[in-house]
Amino acid sequence: MLVVSTNGICEFDGANVRIVSQKIEPIFARMNLSAAKKEAFMIHNKSRNEVYCAIPVDGATQNNLVVVYDYVTGAWSTWQGFNPAYFAVL
Repeated sequence: MLVVSTNGICEFDGANVRIVSQKIEPIFARMNLSAAKKEAFMIHNKSRNEVYCAIPVDGATQNNLVVVYDYVTGAWSTWQGFNPAYFAVL
């Protein structure tokens, strides 16, 4: 299970918690925490083995960056240029 915290994205395996977002820590340092409390969200795209985390950065009050974590490979990527309020994975 993955959750967003003020320390980044944490993975809980039922017994242990570890931060998996160290590689992209500079992105989380830019997060607008007060806006994120109302706007940020995560969604699991099981068919692609990815978790999407939409967050507001650089003073934005709406989500303006999506951080994508491929939990099979442990790879990170980002999507920019749109302000997602929600995702629907079909």
